[in-house]
Amino acid sequence: MTTHESAKNQDPSLYCAYFGGPRDGLKTGDLPAPLSGKKLTGMVSKMPLSQPHEYSLYAVYECTSETQINGFWMFEYQGLEGPNGEKLVAEDAEGQAPANGSVPSTGLVAEAAVIDSPIPHPSTESSTSKNSTGD
Repeated sequence: MTTHESAKNQDPSLYCAYFGGPRDGLKTGDLPAPLSGKKLTGMVSKMPLSQPHEYSLYAVYECTSETQINGFWMFEYQGLEGPNGEKLVAEDAEGQAPANGSVPSTGLVAEAAVIDSPIPHPSTESSTSKNSTGD
């Protein structure tokens, strides 16, 4: 893979705004300098969500604007990828991934659980439960 020097937020033609997902509201101009002055429509940006990036999930964004709007290229959230490019999708209520074939056989499935019962705060516990020996 070839690496290029960053524009380091110094080139207004590379200013981007990100919408949706974990980087919602981010504005940056830290793209490779060789992209300066070029049309970014359709370009995909993948940002690591933790470090070290080799083991991180990535937020995937695609540039959807034809030109800069108010000085920024608009990038829309497309989803998450694993460290090896696996697309991550949520399961439905029955614990199944979508049947539309959008999940590769090597893909991971992200899971989330909803907890209905509140977790008690330590200050709400009774004083008798703290000292059960009667001392």
